[in-house]
Amino acid sequence: MKKYNVGISVLMCMLAAGIFYFTKEFPKYYAGAPGSGFWPRVIAAGILIVSAVLLAETFIKKEEKSGPPIVYTSQGIKRVYILSGLIVLFGIGLQYLGLVIAALLFVPAVMFTLGEKRGIWLAAGGVGVTAAIYVIFAVGLHVVLPRAFFM
Repeated sequence: MKKYNVGISVLMCMLAAGIFYFTKEFPKYYAGAPGSGFWPRVIAAGILIVSAVLLAETFIKKEEKSGPPIVYTSQGIKRVYILSGLIVLFGIGLQYLGLVIAALLFVPAVMFTLGEKRGIWLAAGGVGVTAAIYVIFAVGLHVVLPRAFFM
């Protein structure tokens, strides 16, 4: 387990560094309020801190041999793989389909992956979450949301 902790810590530190690098041109503040570069950097700092703590804990703490081994082909791990793929597809969808369409597809897909099979709940969840995001961010906070390439 120690090697996995080290690997995840290093990977997450690289992710945090990437977030810092790719948001360097974003304004930190805009008209006295946090700009588009503020929150990604706060999240990146959190990822960096948690990763550093995991790395330090891994080297300080003795490795425990108890507990069942991780089965990478179990149903739970397969869901993690599927959800990771859905997140990547959502990111790609944001670029081409915009937030509204991507969220309308993403939320029900996640709900289905996590076990919801009733169509009415899948539709209501997708529409409800997307509407809430739109109202809070676009209407309430006046944030410009990603739009579809054809709009």
